[in-house]
Amino acid sequence: MSVRPLVSVVIPAFNASAFIGATLDSVLSQTYQDLEVLVVDDGSTDETSHIVDARAAKDPRVVLLRQRNQGVAAARNLAAAHARGEYLAPIDADDVWYPTKIEKQVNCLEHGGPSVGLSYTWWLGIDESGTPRVRSHPWMIEGDVVDTHTALNFIGNASIPLIRRSAFEQVGGYESNFLAQGAQGCEDWDLSLRIAERYRLSVVPEYLSGYRRIAGSMSGSLGTMVKSHALMIERIRRRRPDVPEVLLRWSRGQMYGYTAATGLRTGRYPSAAWWMLKGLVSLDVSFRSPWILDILAAKLPAAAAAPWQAGLQRQMRLWR
Repeated sequence: MSVRPLVSVVIPAFNASAFIGATLDSVLSQTYQDLEVLVVDDGSTDETSHIVDARAAKDPRVVLLRQRNQGVAAARNLAAAHARGEYLAPIDADDVWYPTKIEKQVNCLEHGGPSVGLSYTWWLGIDESGTPRVRSHPWMIEGDVVDTHTALNFIGNASIPLIRRSAFEQVGGYESNFLAQGAQGCEDWDLSLRIAERYRLSVVPEYLSGYRRIAGSMSGSLGTMVKSHALMIERIRRRRPDVPEVLLRWSRGQMYGYTAATGLRTGRYPSAAWWMLKGLVSLDVSFRSPWILDILAAKLPAAAAAPWQAGLQRQMRLWR
């Protein structure tokens, strides 16, 4: 009998007592059971560690690690340093996976071979009770997609990818220096971009993750998100000095649009207006940008959107 690869689940947790139990339940109930679950308590002051300890007493696959508060990227890197798995599966401490996520992503990476460094899925935006409220666009972007991914974060959030560990190690893991510069939030996009520069990406075309959208989450810290995106852009320019400026402009446009939409969703209307105005004035938001086209394409069924998505990838490559 063939031995199935071990998957190391990576969970950074800071004051996550409200949802860490539900997150762990969704991980431990995966149809793919060859898991180790590494939870990093990032200096919590609530009951997070006690909840994780209780799960670990019932399931030896759960391991609790602790560090002083150093931010989400450092917590993920600590877990990765202790991981034994061939694949790394990050999930934030308030998100959930649906039962077949890891099984289908492992099959995707095993079928794709070592040239595929990361697989992603579609996701549902869920509320505090876990009820789905929105759907991600059903992107079918895969292969050599670094230009497209520079302009558009089609992966969406940190709880989506399954990452080949050799690819993670080759690109150096998560960038943990953003926080010291007053920035945090784009570390997952930054990592998947660096993987896309060296590897192919692949998609499992199903809604297999639940991304919890709640007030007070890190994704609601608009200023730090925008600053982390700016630092990500600086890193791209250093690594790829020939990157077309239009891709970076469209990338900024998506970030301004995201912050504006988050501001509207959380009732911060002056902030939302500021970020959208900033994007329009700087021409980072335009009707040619993939982010706007993403909104329009979201109104189409997946079959109708697929030809446009293929055209988008071809357009990105033409900028080379």
